[in-house]
Amino acid sequence: MHERVELGDRSYAYLTNHSLATTAVIFVHGFWGCPEKTWIQFQTLMDSAQNSMPWWARSDAFFYAYDSESQIGPNVASLLSFICNVHPVPKWRELGTDGDLAARRYKALTLVGHSEGGVLVRSAILRRVQELEGRHVERGQIEGDAILRSNLRLFAPAFWGSLLSGYAALLLRVPGLGRLVESRLQTSAAYKQLASNSPILNEIRNRTVAKAKDYPDMSALRARNLFAEGDEIVT
Repeated sequence: MHERVELGDRSYAYLTNHSLATTAVIFVHGFWGCPEKTWIQFQTLMDSAQNSMPWWARSDAFFYAYDSESQIGPNVASLLSFICNVHPVPKWRELGTDGDLAARRYKALTLVGHSEGGVLVRSAILRRVQELEGRHVERGQIEGDAILRSNLRLFAPAFWGSLLSGYAALLLRVPGLGRLVESRLQTSAAYKQLASNSPILNEIRNRTVAKAKDYPDMSALRARNLFAEGDEIVT
C-alpha cells in the first residue's frame, strides 16, 4: 500500500510501505493541468492493479506541481532541481516535508510527462547533459549518471506545438467567451512558447536528436510516447 505525503509547492508523493522501494516515478502535468486531476487514476491504480503490475509495490510516485503558464526555461530548472532532490536518494527537507520518513535509495527512475510536462521532462534531461558536460565530467560518468539512466514515458508531448482540448477547447468555440479565453491565453508565456513554430520547441527537438547520436546508449534521450487514437497534442 502507498501513503500520501505532502511536499512543498503543492507537490506530493505516494510512498510505498514496502521495506525496499527501488523505483521513483515522477509525474509532470501539462499546460493548465493539475498534479491531482491530470493523474487522477494513478493514485489508486498503484495499489489496486498490483496483481497485474507488481512492480508498483516497490515504487514511490511523486506528483510534481508547477505554474504551467510561466516561461519554459525557469520551469525546466525547477523541475531538474526537484528530480535531483528525489533521485537517487530523496532529500526530504529540500522537497518540503519535515516528516520522519524512512531512508530510501532508488535504483531506477521513471519520468512521466503530459503535454507541456513532456517538454519540461525532455528539456530537463538536455539541461542535465549540458551541466555535466560543462563541468568536463568524463563521458563514462555522464553515461552512468543516475538521472540520465532514467526511463521516459510521455503522454501526447507537445514537441510539435500545443492544441487545447477538453473544457478549454469548448470555451474557445463559444462566441464572445472564446475571445476572452484567447486573450487570457495570450498573456501566458508558456502558451506562446508552445506554438507550433516555436524556436524553443525546434531547439529541443534538434538538441535531442544530436545528443542521442552522441550518447546512443543513454536511455533518457529515448522516450516512449503515447498518443490517444484520433487525438492531437492536448493540454
